[in-house]
Amino acid sequence: MKSLAIHSHKGGVGKSTISVNIAVELAKSSNVLVIDNDLAGPSMQTYFTRQASYFNEYLSQEETLQNCINKYEDDKLQGNLY
Repeated sequence: MKSLAIHSHKGGVGKSTISVNIAVELAKSSNVLVIDNDLAGPSMQTYFTRQASYFNEYLSQEETLQNCINKYEDDKLQGNLY
């Protein structure tokens, strides 16, 4: 298992956008799990058509992990994107 973290203290610099684009490219050949760890203002799920619960809801024990992870369906991907 490999991991990649995108980080910046400044908001509005494109962390979510670049993370989603990298994840989609990687999912063309392997399985990818993207976690939006912005606890104050998570926005990554807005890039996908399917709505999921936020990861911070799992961390605060308001939601199950299964409800925070959804598979993104796309015929162009050889791998899986969650």
